[in-house]
Amino acid sequence: MKLTLSRRLFSNKKKKSNKDKDKSSLSDKEKGLVIGVGGAGAGIGLNVASFNELQRDRNLIDKGENERLTKKLYEKAKAQGTKVVEHPGLKDNAFYHPGRDTVFVGTQEGKLKQADVLSHELGHSQYYRKGRSGKILGKISHQASMPSRLLSQKRVAGVLAAANGYSLGRKVAENEGKQTKTDVARRLMPAALVAPVILSEAAASRRGLKMLKAAGASSATMSKARRSLGGALGTYVGEGLVTTAIGEGSYHLGKHSVNKNKNN
Repeated sequence: MKLTLSRRLFSNKKKKSNKDKDKSSLSDKEKGLVIGVGGAGAGIGLNVASFNELQRDRNLIDKGENERLTKKLYEKAKAQGTKVVEHPGLKDNAFYHPGRDTVFVGTQEGKLKQADVLSHELGHSQYYRKGRSGKILGKISHQASMPSRLLSQKRVAGVLAAANGYSLGRKVAENEGKQTKTDVARRLMPAALVAPVILSEAAASRRGLKMLKAAGASSATMSKARRSLGGALGTYVGEGLVTTAIGEGSYHLGKHSVNKNKNN
């Protein structure tokens, strides 16, 4: 009698703990909303904060030193065969064209405003062109970033991540939670899409800072350049976080769309 009673009590406690566990765990719908909305919000917040940091430090480099550093960097570009084309319409911005081996830089009042911007783009030129850098990770990330840049644009990346995540979530739910190696790869796709871009930008900034230092930049200028280029990198990381969150959130919502029909 005592043994039977103890078994019933133990059984009731076990069932109760399982119910409590089910109540405490988030459903796929809740996970999808928390990860998708929360993660995307965090990414947008990081993007805004990084952009503000970038803008704050852009005008802090001494004008005289900026002109001296710019001259050195122009000489560096010429020595390695890279063209530098000034374009007033770009203002504070710049970009590197790998096919033409040309850096297009914005100017104000006929002068390049920020030497660190030029150094960053010359950093890209070191990795895109053969024989200029022996850093394997920098080279690989730059080569991989070319298709990634097209696919990881804000709207394109978000749509691709959402569609891939939702369809994958449905597939996994229909297979009772079983995932193949291909499914795992698909789930990691949003992060893999933006990773080469982030790594290539980090490598270009690191290379650019070395060029600034070699050109004779002061410690104060180096500190400001690190903050400015760090802010620029942060915008890419923020965009990557948004894309990854959208993909993972959509994955859980896809699972929910199948499981809710099973439970009905």
